[in-house]
Amino acid sequence: MILNKIYIEDVFTFLDKLEDKSVDLAIIDPPYNLKIASWDSFKNDEEFLTFSYAWIDKVLPKIKDTGSFYIFNTPFNCALFLAYLRQKKVHFLNFITWVKKDGFANAKKRYNHAQESILFYSMHKKNYTFNADEVRTAYESTERIKHAQSKGILKNNKRWFPNPKGKLCLDVWEITSQRHVEKENGKILKPKHPSIKPKTLIERMIKASSNENDLILDLFSGSGMISLVAKSLGRNFIGCESHAEYVHESLEMFKYNEYKSQHNRYDQNKIKTIIQAIFNEVGEDFLQIRTTDMSKRPSNIIGEEVYAKVVDNICKSEMSQDNLRKKNQVTQDSLRKNLFVDMHRMGLIERYNKNKEPTNPYIQSNIKYISLTPLAIEFLNAQDLLRKNFCYTQALENLLQGFGAECREVMIELDNHYLDIEEVMFFVTFLNIENFTRSEIIEYVREYRSLSRIQKEKLKELVQDYCNPNHFNGNKLDKRDYHNWKNQAQQIFSLLEQSVFFETNKERLILKTLNEENKQNDKKLKRSIKEKALYFEKHGVKKEKGFELHHIVPLCLARSVEEFDLLDKWENLIYIDAFNHAKISQTQNKHICLYFENCDVILSKGLKEEQESLYFTYIENALYKLDLQNTMLKYNKDLLHSKNG
Repeated sequence: MILNKIYIEDVFTFLDKLEDKSVDLAIIDPPYNLKIASWDSFKNDEEFLTFSYAWIDKVLPKIKDTGSFYIFNTPFNCALFLAYLRQKKVHFLNFITWVKKDGFANAKKRYNHAQESILFYSMHKKNYTFNADEVRTAYESTERIKHAQSKGILKNNKRWFPNPKGKLCLDVWEITSQRHVEKENGKILKPKHPSIKPKTLIERMIKASSNENDLILDLFSGSGMISLVAKSLGRNFIGCESHAEYVHESLEMFKYNEYKSQHNRYDQNKIKTIIQAIFNEVGEDFLQIRTTDMSKRPSNIIGEEVYAKVVDNICKSEMSQDNLRKKNQVTQDSLRKNLFVDMHRMGLIERYNKNKEPTNPYIQSNIKYISLTPLAIEFLNAQDLLRKNFCYTQALENLLQGFGAECREVMIELDNHYLDIEEVMFFVTFLNIENFTRSEIIEYVREYRSLSRIQKEKLKELVQDYCNPNHFNGNKLDKRDYHNWKNQAQQIFSLLEQSVFFETNKERLILKTLNEENKQNDKKLKRSIKEKALYFEKHGVKKEKGFELHHIVPLCLARSVEEFDLLDKWENLIYIDAFNHAKISQTQNKHICLYFENCDVILSKGLKEEQESLYFTYIENALYKLDLQNTMLKYNKDLLHSKNG
């Protein structure tokens, strides 16, 4: 299953697909049987418990032996779950009490509710993640602690000094509900989901019980808060929610089909200019910002003008002076805000509120500071063009939330490895918002390609007619304007074209393969002459005119910089002297052809009339079958021996 995605489907169907022992941490916020909505209503307690025990049985095998899990619910229900879990091979750690502090008191025959309960379990008794220092909390008496930090406190005849990070976290958590956190213009916003959990609470769980790149399971996702926090903390996530309206309203980041960016025109060089300007001013520290134009606020404090100047210069390069004079300063402010929202989503900057706390990547208001991320620094310090382009490709992938990777996986399976605009619009954009599998989408594309030209035109006409705004009857939530829809697809194409994996040809998105033509014409894929010369010298290769290099596998199959490094090792290339190759093949009867078919490398031996083909399948994570690597290395040695002998 694809990671960093929320699946819109039944929880049991989802868990059947999820790989066993794949999850590092599960945070589960299931129905409480409080009848606050249809999904939280059951005929009786027996039906509720049958449902609850069923998902518990399904989820436990999915958690790693070193993993752990949290379950939210009422104190009464948690007591029942506790009894049921005693029968399972899991280890109880805590019965956490979350004191909400903002409960609504209306009961006069009992004490009013102001808490929820959280069960905390590990799969192994001792071997599990718990980062106690990551979740320390503030000491209650600041004056006493200030004194103790200098002189210490005497405990059991031993001198004790308080930890500067605070005290160890207790199992009673006083955290305000999320509905009292989200505000707009000073007014409390009513969350779309009735039981959304506070970001602070989820952060505590994830920091304590997982590490970066761990996989977080967000079962019963609801608004998706758990997934959002997991992503912001550098974890992978996978979630499930059967009610699409909550996810669709709250998680724009997971809607591949609704990518909205006003800054897709910014290319790599302009983004680098902004990053370099920020780095020159503050390095990796905080940069204080204001969103007003320089001419509006000439008395910016030291450092602030960087934020304004770099974007103002880009605005001027994007617009003619006449147009710029017609536009007011608010337009430039808006451009700047949207640009830095995009850069935040790209993973190139972090944005913070006045307390220097990280903010949601999608909000535009109340941003007071920014700082560069490790990805931005790596991009800035890249030593060669290819690595720089790979960093930028990762930023684009972050911005599109995996849509590029989805396109690539689909294209690899399709003949000729391309997608046109209509295929992306009509089929691929539905991968993440409807219950379609990748294989189903691929079949739809193939069926679409089997249509005649006239049939395709008829289909386009039908879709355009259906998408006519005049048919929306004032309700556009579930409708698409055809031209805007196509424009969004073209915007995505223009972004993907800047990555190392894709190129565009009119209205087609094509997978880039590392052939000689691409290497000569595309600066993204060139190796430096110095690097080649050093390699040839190291291996005693007498380079002559026409010397060529070929990858064993296409570059477009690398999923990360690390995998690219494996693909790009010189030992995994074959090198061919174009002038002497024919002579070598005649004397040694080795006519070598290297090409790709359905992601298999085909190495041909012998004359074309008596052609034999050896198929070597590309293996995930850039690992190759031993026979493929050995064959290529042997061919290299034979070729070098012939050349130097």
